[in-house]
Amino acid sequence: MADEPLNLHSNVDFTPPDVNITKKKERNPFAPGHQTDAVPKDPTVTHFHSFFYDTFTWKYPRTTGLLFASSLAFLLLGHYVNILRYAFKGAYITFAATAAFEYLGRPTTGTGFMTQVRPQRYYTIPRENLEMVFAEIHEFLNFVVLEFQRVIFVENLTVTMASFVFSLIGYFLVKFMPIWSLLILADVLLFTVPLVYLQNQDLIDHHINQASAAATGQIQNARSLAEKHTADYSAKAKTYANDLTGKLVSVYQDRQKITKPSDASVPSQDGSHTT
Repeated sequence: MADEPLNLHSNVDFTPPDVNITKKKERNPFAPGHQTDAVPKDPTVTHFHSFFYDTFTWKYPRTTGLLFASSLAFLLLGHYVNILRYAFKGAYITFAATAAFEYLGRPTTGTGFMTQVRPQRYYTIPRENLEMVFAEIHEFLNFVVLEFQRVIFVENLTVTMASFVFSLIGYFLVKFMPIWSLLILADVLLFTVPLVYLQNQDLIDHHINQASAAATGQIQNARSLAEKHTADYSAKAKTYANDLTGKLVSVYQDRQKITKPSDASVPSQDGSHTT
């Protein structure tokens, strides 16, 4: 009997197993709202911090210039043009035109023109859009509250002092300038002051350091002078107190000598006076 050839692959099943592999959907780590366990999100920092910093420092000049021009145009338009009046005018013209088209179309076509172009389903605002809007409002309110607390609790002394100066200037300007002029002035300063500072940062910082050093020197001189006068006045007060105490003691002793009966005037037990 001849040996049969050995088939090494006779009992091997090459059918791939039924494995259900589900790939996990990857998320963009740089997308808003993504938070990893290794780098937790800082609740005191919002995306408005970087947005306003990039805008007011003119990191993107074209975008910042467009925002600056748009804000000025909006303020001037709101002052010189009665926007509310024109809004009502546009509303009544639109309603009158649609009503006229509907009324004139019914005798000719049986249905009005507006009925013919009416959509089968009216447009609605998706819930996701509203959630995005409310999320942005929430982030902006947090930005305002956080920055106000940083100014109040003097996280940066320069920022707090600058806020004080601008508030004081605004307090006096309100008496002489209308609100729209103040808004235009604030808008111009908001877009120009950071740019001027960045372009002349070394010179401005040098003058600020000089002024700070001069103010510190004046404060130190005033403090040393106050300490000197305080020491002099304390020494004089101590001398006056010692003199007054000595005088009071001497007066008290003299009064005791006057009021205390002498030994010669004290009567003896047999009724005679001793001399």
